[in-house]
Amino acid sequence: MASLLFFTAFILWHIFLEYPELYRQFCLQSLGRVVQHQPYTAHSSPQEQQQQLYAAWQYSCRLHGLNPQHATHLPRLFAIDQLLQWPQGQTFVLEQIQQDYVQYLKS
Repeated sequence: MASLLFFTAFILWHIFLEYPELYRQFCLQSLGRVVQHQPYTAHSSPQEQQQQLYAAWQYSCRLHGLNPQHATHLPRLFAIDQLLQWPQGQTFVLEQIQQDYVQYLKS
């Protein structure tokens, strides 16, 4: 699994690093709390990366009022790279991410 799953979010995160107060305000306005970023490291295991991916899937779905196991569309975080047509971006297929998420929950 690639360590850079959401290129657009990666770019935005690095902008927020320059403006921590703006990041704090953004989080409070959009999520109601500040989210601490936990990037992958050279020592992140595939299991840790998978756990972060499916946690992001679950929270993104719930933020949009979707059931993570039966979403009708990709949440914005999972669709944005494709919508913006970033060459380095990650694309997701709704049916595949749902199937993988269900398998992850069973493991």
